[in-house]
Amino acid sequence: MADFRQALQARAFRRIRGADYNRAREEIEAGREPGVAVKLFYEVILDDDVGWEAFRDRTFPRFARYLRDKKHDPESPRGVLVAVFANERCLLLHGPDFVSLLTEIEGLNAAALHFRVLQWLTD
Repeated sequence: MADFRQALQARAFRRIRGADYNRAREEIEAGREPGVAVKLFYEVILDDDVGWEAFRDRTFPRFARYLRDKKHDPESPRGVLVAVFANERCLLLHGPDFVSLLTEIEGLNAAALHFRVLQWLTD
């Protein structure tokens, strides 16, 4: 899916230069970003030549296992911020918005998402 990058852009609550990520993260951790309550950060690299399937298969299983290990719900990761680095840009997404990208593109309902997450956690 070619326009998954556009969907990522649309879900981002903030777009910054990659070089500004650490400063933005510090502001968020200090509570200076209105409406953003984050307990956990997850960082992803999106290479130019990577399509949806490769991005999905590389990113979401690791994301689910990371959340499980940190005692967060992989299906509804509230309090999680995902930073997607693409070239010189960084997209900041709320965890539930990142998961909604997967469910929308893959056409998953809640039961199908649950089954997929269970597969990732047992692999």
